Amino acid sequence: MINTFTLLRRFDEHLDDHDHDHDHGHHHHHLGCGVKEDYDGNMGLRISSIFVIMLFSSLGVFFPLIVTKVKRLKISQPLTHFIKFFGTGIIIGTAFVHLLLPAFMELGSSPCLYGIWETYNFAPVLIMVGMLTIFLLELFSLRHISLKCAANSIDITSTSQTNISTDDKNPLEVQKSLSSGAKNDFEKQNLIKKYMLKKDLLTVIILEFGIIFHSIIIGFTLAVTGNKEFITLYIVISFHRKHFVKIISLFILLEMFEGLGLGARLFDIAQYNNLSYNILFAFIYSVITSVSIAIGLAAKALYNPTSPTAVIISGIFDSLSSGILLYAGLVELLAEDFIINSELRNGDLTKLLYAIFCVVLGFVTMAIIGIWV
Repeated sequence: MINTFTLLRRFDEHLDDHDHDHDHGHHHHHLGCGVKEDYDGNMGLRISSIFVIMLFSSLGVFFPLIVTKVKRLKISQPLTHFIKFFGTGIIIGTAFVHLLLPAFMELGSSPCLYGIWETYNFAPVLIMVGMLTIFLLELFSLRHISLKCAANSIDITSTSQTNISTDDKNPLEVQKSLSSGAKNDFEKQNLIKKYMLKKDLLTVIILEFGIIFHSIIIGFTLAVTGNKEFITLYIVISFHRKHFVKIISLFILLEMFEGLGLGARLFDIAQYNNLSYNILFAFIYSVITSVSIAIGLAAKALYNPTSPTAVIISGIFDSLSSGILLYAGLVELLAEDFIINSELRNGDLTKLLYAIFCVVLGFVTMAIIGIWV
């Protein structure tokens, strides 16, 4: 992912080409720090990027929801598994290649760092903070959900036992008790389903947080960067958002898209959930980068992506996002699907190997993209 550090590095290289013959022997700081590239406006193109990126984001993230709810649009199981497990590889690959590495660069080797940021690399600390925060959030959220479901289950069991013990010599009462017991068993199953749904929603929220932090920085950078870098960013990010459009159209192999993992999990939940939560999360994802661009355009006079403060903020966001997505990808997605869930682990070997292949393909794809962006 093109980030603030990359922009700064390229700008410094450009300045070095012009300044190495004009060094008069006195000490000077890196001129790239805090110095804006020529901002020629290009306001029409920048405004259009808001809608183009929103369009591709919406097409990508809403496609699996439409496929799930429209019965005539049937999707094969191998493709469903590809979307799910390839998305897992994309999420983990994004965390390592496009967030963790830039975070270490921005907070460890950027020439714009100052004060305590210059003497200590806070990237690993912030990555651990992100992971620990999400771990504690999930732990106590699931604890609350579990205790609530357990309390409801006890109430149902108590009611069932009371009904069955009531005048069991009366055939009519016995029949009523059995009907009540069957109803309570059905309610218990509903409690289990509700618990699993809330757990899956919590996973989606974690993924959403990790992606949103990064998308905000992308939006700001795209809005205020100079003309030459703007054209590059515009093209890269526009194609970067065509997740499911390219998958279903079979135009996929080299260019992968940051929201794929989130869309895959929304796809998973959409199969047994109403659309309210899915639409909300999909909508937030589809507009967050565009909203950030709009805010960046409005505040372009105040925000400089190569300033020391901007570099530090970008490093903080990349570090936190990396920690969040590493935890979500490795624990909630990879371990949950392959280790904890016995259905895939102990099931058909061909399906297991295919799922592993999809994950590895996601890793490889993000690593290849990391060569250029």
